[in-house]
Amino acid sequence: MKKRIVFVIYLATAVLLFVYRNSLLQWIEADSSWEADILLFAVAFLIAVVPAIPYGILAALLGAKYGIVSGSVINLIISSSAAVALFLLVRYTFNPEQRQRAFDIKGISRLTALFDRSPFLAVMIARMLPFIPAQVINILASVTHMKLIPFALASIVGKIPFIFAVTLFGDRLLNYLD
Repeated sequence: MKKRIVFVIYLATAVLLFVYRNSLLQWIEADSSWEADILLFAVAFLIAVVPAIPYGILAALLGAKYGIVSGSVINLIISSSAAVALFLLVRYTFNPEQRQRAFDIKGISRLTALFDRSPFLAVMIARMLPFIPAQVINILASVTHMKLIPFALASIVGKIPFIFAVTLFGDRLLNYLD
């Protein structure tokens, strides 16, 4: 059921991007004020924390608008900040009963053991696997004994390949459409 929902979200996003492609291209090519950029980054941060729209699509759009280097840096900052924010939110708002429920989710016990044994490596590798949702990694790390700094550093290192690839895709797609 959840896979269908994700598929429908991706499909709806693709249709919307296609329908509004001309407006989107105008927005990408237009110069924007710093106020508009700050608002865009804030919206991107919220989407990265609670993914109503898959962040990869937004990351590609930011790559198209700001280019490979700036877009990658912007995406890495937004995505990593959102990961840390969700980590802290769950760590300090989940009560013991909610933490136990998170541990009881199918397959989580094996992952939590890995997170407890080698937390940095576990988060870094999990970030590099595109089929593991970022929010699952954030929540899982927050209910284990993992410290904030290793989590943040592993998240940054693990996100670099995906962020760069998606930003590059967005930049190249813009060049292809022009």
